[in-house]
Amino acid sequence: LIKAENYGEFPAGEAVDEFDINSMDDPKLKQATRLIYRKEHNTGILTDITGKYSGKLVSEIKDILLKDFEDDGKAFLLKDPADLVICRCGTRNHVKYLENQWFLEFSNPEWKQSVHEMINNMAIFPEEARLAFHKTVDWLENKACARRSGMGTPMPWDPDWIIETLSDSVIYMAYYIISKYVNSGQFKLKYAVDEIFDYIVLGEGDPVSITATLPIPKKLLCEIRKEMDYFYGFDLRSSGKDLLTNHLTYMLMHHNVFFEKKYWPKAIAVNGYVSIIKPGSLQAVKMSKSKANFTTIEDAVEIYGVDATRIGFAIAGEQMKDAQFQISEAESYVRWLQNLYSMAFESIDDQTELQIDQWLMSRIQNQINKANHHLSIMETRSAFQAIHHEILQDVKWYIRRRETKGPAYKYAIETIVKLICPYAPHFAEEVWEQMGNDEFIISTTYPEADESKINMVAEYGEKYILSLLDDIQGLIRFLTDKGNPNPTKIEIFISPEWKYEVYQHAYSNGLKNLIKRVMQIPEMRKLGKPVLVYSKSLVKAGGPPEIPWSYQNEMTSIDESVEFLGRQTKAEIEVIAAENSNHPKAKGAVPRRPGINFVFN
Repeated sequence: LIKAENYGEFPAGEAVDEFDINSMDDPKLKQATRLIYRKEHNTGILTDITGKYSGKLVSEIKDILLKDFEDDGKAFLLKDPADLVICRCGTRNHVKYLENQWFLEFSNPEWKQSVHEMINNMAIFPEEARLAFHKTVDWLENKACARRSGMGTPMPWDPDWIIETLSDSVIYMAYYIISKYVNSGQFKLKYAVDEIFDYIVLGEGDPVSITATLPIPKKLLCEIRKEMDYFYGFDLRSSGKDLLTNHLTYMLMHHNVFFEKKYWPKAIAVNGYVSIIKPGSLQAVKMSKSKANFTTIEDAVEIYGVDATRIGFAIAGEQMKDAQFQISEAESYVRWLQNLYSMAFESIDDQTELQIDQWLMSRIQNQINKANHHLSIMETRSAFQAIHHEILQDVKWYIRRRETKGPAYKYAIETIVKLICPYAPHFAEEVWEQMGNDEFIISTTYPEADESKINMVAEYGEKYILSLLDDIQGLIRFLTDKGNPNPTKIEIFISPEWKYEVYQHAYSNGLKNLIKRVMQIPEMRKLGKPVLVYSKSLVKAGGPPEIPWSYQNEMTSIDESVEFLGRQTKAEIEVIAAENSNHPKAKGAVPRRPGINFVFN
């Protein structure tokens, strides 16, 4: 039947000889079989004996043969589940063949293509789920949509059958709009007829004609339709990854075929499974009713309160990674809120805006941008990290550096309270009111980065101070490890101003021809060899400076932090201009790396 590359008329016989196989029990038989199958599939061509299929590749013939065999009545497809199907009650499920079964034609290529386009044009979180949706649409075939027993809606055209659950429920989001009218008693059972639903959901028909023959009030009918037109298509549907290959894809298929484009879903978020880590346990176990491994919302709220529970859910996981809700950690969420509450009402020491205040305000803009980006793609855990943990870390550094609370402190706390509102709304409203605000915090604008508060000079300055402190403390540890006492005085030599000019040349224009460019400046040429040596050191570094920097930037940063450096090192700090000293450490001072000398009394 098949001519395979490098084999004759009987490949199996040749493989038996090649592998020296002498019996059916020879372990090399499986290896030879795999080799022949792979060769025949990848390079095989059907021979003349196959008739109309002669000359076709084996790799391309399968679907053609299947269709021809089915069309000729020579075969039918029998599909097995990939694994045993087990009921929630623990027993094995069996497939029952039903005659005259009804199917949804998910195999329809035009329908599939339209849904593919739909998927391409909507937001999907995380992005990796988009490909999974496309693949699901590709392999979907006709799906049985009716059954003989159980609860459900009878088929309108064949009432002996009941509509199967997943076929019946995938546009129920439209019912959210109608449900409040049902719950209030305004929408009565007698209104539940095709003509009314066709108008409300699809906009088909005329309210005057409908209300002339049916008992629903025209005002009510038009009001529900108006809400439907306003709220649909829904902005976001969020569900677990186990539903991606069924419910969520069916939802897209059905919305695509029932609704016009403006009512199609705008976004889908797919999340992982939820695992519970119970107190005393190190292992997360998937939440499951059958294993009794779950915590109800009511129980969690009763123990930890609404806001701590919301935080726990929001930061348990994100995207398609499985979420782990650690019950024992819920108490720490309560402590986070208590700590933030205390911070919110601490008094401000002064209103003087220092560089460290500008630094904190600038850093907060970065965190706002980061948080809003994460929220826009449904990464609630990462957003909370920026909103709460990272801003509070900056506030702690701010207090440590400043030792007092200035204007940036109040701004930081107010911003955190606003940002945390979606996670802990009751807490946020309480703090907001206690701060003296009349309106609800929910009615204020959610924070967006204020570009006018971004101050890179202040951020570079703070990075400089942190680096300087690390250098000093590292040197002190080295000396004390050698048996030396702590220094009583630390002299910090600030680089001469001309080096900052060379530094800026390297930053602005790169290292190419740096020495030539600098030595063309009359003032630099007068200084001679020191300029040449420093310029060469910049070129030797292999790349231009990463940030802009000036003599004034360094002096402002160091002057403001003298007391801080003294507190951290328990030594007197003296700042000295390098050109005013003959000390060897002064000679080596360069921009952003001052000379450091320890004095021991």
